[in-house]
Amino acid sequence: MKTRDLTRISLLTTMIAIGAFIKVPAPVVGSFTLQLTFVILAGILLGSRNGAISAAVYAFGGLMGIPWFASGGGFGYILKPTFGFILAFIAAAYISGAFREAAEEKRGYADVRWVATGAIVSTILVWIIGMLYLAVIYQHVLGTPFGYSAALLSIFSPALLADLILAIVISGAGVRIYQVVGHKRKGESRS
Repeated sequence: MKTRDLTRISLLTTMIAIGAFIKVPAPVVGSFTLQLTFVILAGILLGSRNGAISAAVYAFGGLMGIPWFASGGGFGYILKPTFGFILAFIAAAYISGAFREAAEEKRGYADVRWVATGAIVSTILVWIIGMLYLAVIYQHVLGTPFGYSAALLSIFSPALLADLILAIVISGAGVRIYQVVGHKRKGESRS
């Protein structure tokens, strides 16, 4: 792996960590963070493999004690109900990157529609995995009645809508950033 790749992975890992602490107030939801937004951006900018590595470094670093999760860090975090969202970030970054790569392969450039589709799929996947993990921890670790059907129904909340809107917005911005840092359409010259 090249130094440039390691630097970019580190930068996006840091952005994911910072995203956990950026809380945006929203009318119906209360507030949400930009963490998932930066996970999707990691996939778009770094590609499937390096985007997933960036999200995995974030998850592993937090488990090793770096206090960059929203409520700290450490191996005990694995038993927190929201850790499923963090695990799902790895798949989300991979999928976002894979959609961008597929667009480039098929169309010759990072098509915003393909990238937005990947971001939407990633967002929905994060919510499904996150809520199912939450239900498992509530039922089997904390002993609190919170069924799987309740978890799946919770997915259809205003917070998901906010994440989907952010996913679409970051798709457009991510493709533009990707083009600006040197990835042009086939046939375009770099000026």
